[in-house]
Amino acid sequence: MTGKLLDTTVLIDLSRGNVKAADFVDAALADETPLYVSVISAMELIVGCRDKGEIEKAKNLIADFALVQVSPVASAQAYELVLTYSKSHGLTIPDARKPGSSPPTSSKRIVKAMASRSLML
Repeated sequence: MTGKLLDTTVLIDLSRGNVKAADFVDAALADETPLYVSVISAMELIVGCRDKGEIEKAKNLIADFALVQVSPVASAQAYELVLTYSKSHGLTIPDARKPGSSPPTSSKRIVKAMASRSLML
């Protein structure tokens, strides 16, 4: 699988009409780069909706991309990484860090692992 995995932040920006986010998606589509949304990001977007109208808009936005389910193996690996490295190396769930901060080195390992599967954040 090759392409780009869109983070929740990109989805939020798109839902708010952010031009940079729209340009990013348009450029990827023009290059025929497949775009994916993880089911976790989709759920985060839905949870942030204030009413049923916003949920419908979010569902329509999510429908524009291929939805990636989390496999049991990936979930188990992520859980083990958090158990092993959350305190010793500061491994966090990337969306849980403070806005504007860069991911800890151990989080970068997860990004590298994703890149080895040809997915980009």
